[in-house]
Amino acid sequence: MHQLVSVVMPAYNVYDRIEHSLRSLLEQDYDPIEIIVVDDASSDGTAEKADRLLRSGVRRYRILRNAQNRGVSMSRNAGLRCALGQYVLFMDADDKSDANFISTLHGAIARNDSDIAFCSYRNYFENTRREEPVPMKLDTSRTYSGEELAAKRILTHFGAVFTTLFKTSFLREIRLEFPEGCRFGEDYEFIVKAFSQCRSIAVSPECPYVYVHHRGNVSFSSLSSGEKRLQRYSEITASTLRIVNYLKEHSASPKLLDIADNLLDSEYFMRVLTLAAKKGDMEKFNSALASVDACRLLFATGKYAARKPELFLKAMYITAFPKLFYRTKSLP
Repeated sequence: MHQLVSVVMPAYNVYDRIEHSLRSLLEQDYDPIEIIVVDDASSDGTAEKADRLLRSGVRRYRILRNAQNRGVSMSRNAGLRCALGQYVLFMDADDKSDANFISTLHGAIARNDSDIAFCSYRNYFENTRREEPVPMKLDTSRTYSGEELAAKRILTHFGAVFTTLFKTSFLREIRLEFPEGCRFGEDYEFIVKAFSQCRSIAVSPECPYVYVHHRGNVSFSSLSSGEKRLQRYSEITASTLRIVNYLKEHSASPKLLDIADNLLDSEYFMRVLTLAAKKGDMEKFNSALASVDACRLLFATGKYAARKPELFLKAMYITAFPKLFYRTKSLP
């Protein structure tokens, strides 16, 4: 008998989009599946539509409702906490998947008795109806250690949380949840933390998930584009620091600790400088640049210059021309 897979789907005002996502789950060739829709205080009838669609199918399901809008991270955590499946994955409510999506991931994770398995996906551009696969740049004939792929994830930014299947017991054992209140960078943070703690990771070459690009993808639509970019940058900066602290506290890997010390810590420092400049806060910019660790953090990027040349060049630019860097970044 197959093991239960819980699919957690946060949903906020996606009345016009959630049907194709849920139908793709109802049509999966894997059984059993538990569908958990977490309605994040939608005002357009999303929860009611989800309930009607799922009631007509044969899959077990639950609709959780947030009393107020809490964001995607808190919604995913709510679904994870009540998931009954031996495995769990997180799907976006405006995407869709092929019928073999879950069976592909489950087959990979079960064959290798891994903590995590992931596959690739296809981009679908709604305005042009163009679809393109995202190639998997890994050897899919082998399994990987968590250390190996955590390092690779940091250095190359591959993979996505929506195409990743986790052992539920693994996530609960390491007490990992999404960073609450974070709307940007939460997927990357969660993946790096999970990879850094797991024993083995299985990879599938298939692309059975469809990431739908549409105008509604953009978050914080009520904000101006300038405010949105600043908010995104600020949240990713905070996320970078959380990853650094997590690796230093939880990882025993010399490789990951070195990346935390000589790459991510430096990236966070440069983000702090950039954010101060973007906000026009010269006092904070000068104070950070005058700190005891400033030179060490900027020159530490040289160790990873071959892998992250853009970060090294930025560090050298700040070192050589701090005032020019500040003026450039503070321009509206």
